[in-house]
Amino acid sequence: MYQADVSNGSHRPPPYVEWWYFHFACPDGTTLNMVLHETGIFGLHTTPYVSLSVHRPQQKPRYLRRELADGSIKTQAPYLQVEQQMLAEDDRRICFQVAFEGDNCFRGEIYKQTEPLVINNGVLYCNERNGRSSHWVVGVPHATFQAVLQLDGCTYPLEGFAYQDHQWGQTLFQEWVADWVWGHFSNEETAVVFFQILTQHGQRIERVAQLTPTSRLTGTAVNSNHLTFLQQQPALEQCQADVVAHLPYAELAFAIHPDNLMRCRLQERVGQQCASYLRWAATATLSSCSSQTLYGITEYIQLRPAYGRISSQQHH
Repeated sequence: MYQADVSNGSHRPPPYVEWWYFHFACPDGTTLNMVLHETGIFGLHTTPYVSLSVHRPQQKPRYLRRELADGSIKTQAPYLQVEQQMLAEDDRRICFQVAFEGDNCFRGEIYKQTEPLVINNGVLYCNERNGRSSHWVVGVPHATFQAVLQLDGCTYPLEGFAYQDHQWGQTLFQEWVADWVWGHFSNEETAVVFFQILTQHGQRIERVAQLTPTSRLTGTAVNSNHLTFLQQQPALEQCQADVVAHLPYAELAFAIHPDNLMRCRLQERVGQQCASYLRWAATATLSSCSSQTLYGITEYIQLRPAYGRISSQQHH
């Protein structure tokens, strides 16, 4: 029922980046992010691995990682498979069971609520000079899940809302991205996903969608204070703000706060760029005809020249 004509093939001619990104958000504030990597985010780690970030209220965030064998991520369209029964997808659900070091394990099922989402044929960016491009296809934009997390000797039954996308490209992020903001929030009835990207040449790229089991609205413009606020912060790990995104059809409001940081990597050298990457768990309010509470994640990537700064003209 939910099969779609979307590319799930491996895209390995170097240089390239590729991963499948999952997140899981619970009404009690527990939030998890799982990523199947063919490469690292900047294309420098080129052997596959799986990572898991865990945020639980009033607890320190955890990050787990497991290396995978080459070729273990099976990417024959339309469904994703990982060897040793780690992950198996069909038209209705995704089953997963990922073991990490010690007795730590995350296992469960994702139940698809809508068909895949493809905006602009999946193309985020294309370098006209060399033809290299960056792609984003949302295989599971709206889903529920049930799972069990075994962590540090404790067992946590979980249920809530899930999401999965696929990103790949023949152009490395550090070659074109200056600022990168993404977010996804959902509940039983609705899911909202948005992208805001500012390239190193000042191009602004935006994607947004609101989905329910019976309808979807998509667009390529988002009016938000999120990107501007994050650009201006000298200490990103201390960011605390109320964010408002004016969508083509509604208003999405949520807060980012240091207590909700799931992942924080600051000022890392990537070639000739200096990179920062942050991920927050968040709860949002979606207002249109009525208000709804949605649960999810938002992320920010910042890339700047390692010696010097991008000029202010490039930010307009």
